Amino acid sequence: MDKGGNPSTGEKIEPGIVPAGVREVLDRLERNGFKAYLVGGVVRDIVMGREPKDYDVATSATPAQVRRLFPKVLPTGERHGTVTVYCDGGPGVEVTTLRREGRYSDHRRPDSVEFTGSLKEDLSRRDFTINSLAAGPDGTVYDFFGGLRDITGGVIRAVGDPAKRFREDALRMMRAVRFACQTGFSIEEKTLECIKANRRLITRVSAERIREELNAILVSGLPHRGLDLIRRCGLMDYILPELADWAQIAGEAGGGDSIGRTLEVLRHTPARLNVRLAALLHDFGRPNRPAGAKVETFGLHSGAAAAAGEVLERLRYDRRTVRSVTALVAHRWIVRTGERKEIKRVMGRIGTGDFNDLIALLQAEARASGRPGGEEAVEGLRQAAESIVAGKEPLQIRDLAINGNDLKELGVRPGREMGSILNGLLEVVLDNPEMNDKGVLLGLARRWRR
Repeated sequence: MDKGGNPSTGEKIEPGIVPAGVREVLDRLERNGFKAYLVGGVVRDIVMGREPKDYDVATSATPAQVRRLFPKVLPTGERHGTVTVYCDGGPGVEVTTLRREGRYSDHRRPDSVEFTGSLKEDLSRRDFTINSLAAGPDGTVYDFFGGLRDITGGVIRAVGDPAKRFREDALRMMRAVRFACQTGFSIEEKTLECIKANRRLITRVSAERIREELNAILVSGLPHRGLDLIRRCGLMDYILPELADWAQIAGEAGGGDSIGRTLEVLRHTPARLNVRLAALLHDFGRPNRPAGAKVETFGLHSGAAAAAGEVLERLRYDRRTVRSVTALVAHRWIVRTGERKEIKRVMGRIGTGDFNDLIALLQAEARASGRPGGEEAVEGLRQAAESIVAGKEPLQIRDLAINGNDLKELGVRPGREMGSILNGLLEVVLDNPEMNDKGVLLGLARRWRR
């Protein structure tokens, strides 16, 4: 029995579910006189019938004592009592000494920790009740704070005082939204109200940490619900202020429910991060267009892409993601044309992988809008792209039957002249793929030089 009281619920998890290497960590600690428990998300996932992503262990052993018991131990957070143990070829297991924590002056990490023998005291510092569960080596589940009840009821509830939990680590506000999206649970009313009251604290969290939680929300089963919660909690004003400002401008300009439109597009997208980021940011730039103004389509979408790129760079996304997402936003106009040459031009510009994601984005937009013929137009675009790929039709200069070396033999100098000829030849074969023949293209190059 833990000295914090008797937490045993009578419920057990099947120990055989836990990988052998993780079980050995628990058993070896127990054999040497220490208490050891699986804690947090691993217990939650097993109780819910889900595959755990990682395994965390809490123990009465200190980091120094853990190091003496296992041959391979990495000091991943020893200042706060955490080391990572590798045992019997199993996955890395984070092993943390049972502890109580001091103040969180930076709203991220405790200023100090103090080791304790109390499981209850250790679990009391967890963020939400569904993550405050523990299980012993024999599978016995320990629940001090109603985590099993909240799993059954489908509730995300802070452990203890939610305001205190969010002041300790402001990112927990985003985590509450993420868990709601990943589990389908609702956020308990008091916890939700405390997110609203403390939302400004999110400005103390790094862009990188916010980005990772946003990514998890976007690739969850309910991304539209997550963004709606972020909006309703007021977090959007701080983590996506551009989106909040744009929504307000759109409303004042008579643009309708722009947020509702975006959420509906998100709801129809596949769970691929770049597609969902593009769905989130795809409508940027529209509200600033004067009523009745004629704006060239590609220019309009290019402006939206530039705005989307600024958001992604502020949130520290990598260059590849920024390039992919902005390409999807910038080339949405392609659905308005059925011209095979234009389809090939865009495929060559952004690559076939991003073009397939562009089709997924356009399909989501068509389903969300419900406009007559919208889905049929996107399906025609998809079939044309498949035909182009199947026919191995040239899309880029590198697909031409000749290259710069061939042109050098004709006396063409590298630089502007060579680039002009190669681009001209590409234009020819985009219209007439059957002309992608070395002899034909060399003939055209000679004629153009004359």
